[in-house]
Amino acid sequence: RQGKGKCKEKEFENVKNILQSSEYPMFIVPGDNDIIDCSNVSEAKKYWDKRFIAFENNWQHSLPVQRQTVRQENFSFFLEDVLFIGLNIIGGDGYTAEEWTIRLDDNLDWALEKMDEFCDSMVGLVIFGHGRPISRHNTFFMQLSEEIESVGVPSLYIHGDGHQWKLKKDSFGVENLLRVQVDRGGIAAPLKVKFQRDADSPFEFFRDYPMRSLPPTWAPSKMPTTSPRPSPNPTRQPTLRPTPRPTKHPIPRPIPRPTNRPINRPPPPTPPPPPQEQCCFFCFWCW
Repeated sequence: RQGKGKCKEKEFENVKNILQSSEYPMFIVPGDNDIIDCSNVSEAKKYWDKRFIAFENNWQHSLPVQRQTVRQENFSFFLEDVLFIGLNIIGGDGYTAEEWTIRLDDNLDWALEKMDEFCDSMVGLVIFGHGRPISRHNTFFMQLSEEIESVGVPSLYIHGDGHQWKLKKDSFGVENLLRVQVDRGGIAAPLKVKFQRDADSPFEFFRDYPMRSLPPTWAPSKMPTTSPRPSPNPTRQPTLRPTPRPTKHPIPRPIPRPTNRPINRPPPPTPPPPPQEQCCFFCFWCW
């Protein structure tokens, strides 16, 4: 949905039906177009809550999801040593100043609570929100970034709102905080983000990446689909290598000479273990 005006309940139902066709559990965060840009804000919020709070429960999964008691749209889960947090951070200029302050305070309480809970075990942090930082967010983001800096793990704030791809390192002056603004959903494919611990660049981004090419390890065994779908590919995409050119004259290899003498060779060095990876799909929808 674009522009302002009255939001109809049927629009929310249509979006819900579209998103439910996903093969993987989906988590939805509120945006401005779906609530505050509606002339009937209170009704739109009820429509949104009814269909999208705990939206991931439409799938069978084992993700340890938690939701904030006072603000059910805020969620978190801890997966493979990475903490994921979803917050009601919206762009635009709707709502009253009082509501804006209360909502950002709730967001900060939830984020700091989860970061404190997992600070000794997490190796990465990902925060989802709709809104790009604006002046009305300053107090929230400054306090959040200070906490992220003190925790010291690679962190990512990923959001929509601006409708164009942007990547900003050292966001808010914090070295371990990266901010990414995704493309508008109507003009871009889902974005795949790969987290690799102990890497120089822990977050790697794959734009225009097919959603079914690399299913996450937590994908449900039973998926609610309207029609049979092909089996997903292995969890790691094979590296594409150039086809070797054929040679007209193969290079002859020397024939080994037999020998009765034992050959004492040192054992080959043990290669270092490959870096551990976590892969997840992040999909932002603008409607």
